[in-house]
Amino acid sequence: MEALVGSRVRRALRVWGGYASSPTFRLFLADGRRVFFKGTSPSSNEHMHRALGAEERVCRELGPWLRPWAPEFLGALRATDWHVLVLEDVGPARIPPWTGAAVRQAMAG
Repeated sequence: MEALVGSRVRRALRVWGGYASSPTFRLFLADGRRVFFKGTSPSSNEHMHRALGAEERVCRELGPWLRPWAPEFLGALRATDWHVLVLEDVGPARIPPWTGAAVRQAMAG
C-alpha cells in the first residue's frame, strides 16, 4: 500500500456508510496527504468482487474524463484474497438520507 501511494501510512480510520458493503478506510499519510482505501476481502460476497472489478476498470479507462467530477484514481492492488482501490480522499462522507422522495429524485437525475 505504501509503495502504491509513495508515503507511509500514519493512521487509518474506518469509514462507515456509503453505497456498498466493502471495507473502506481514510488513510492519513506521512507526507500530509489523505487517501481513500476501499476493497474486497475474503468475506466479501461475489457481487462486491465483481462490482469492485468493474469500478477499477471504469476508473482506469474513463479516469481522464471523470476527473473533474470524481475522485482521482491513484491505483489498485491485489494481495492474497484482497482487491483494493485507492482514490483521492474528497473529505468526510456526505451521504444523503435515503428517503423515498430522495431516491426518486436521484433516479430522475
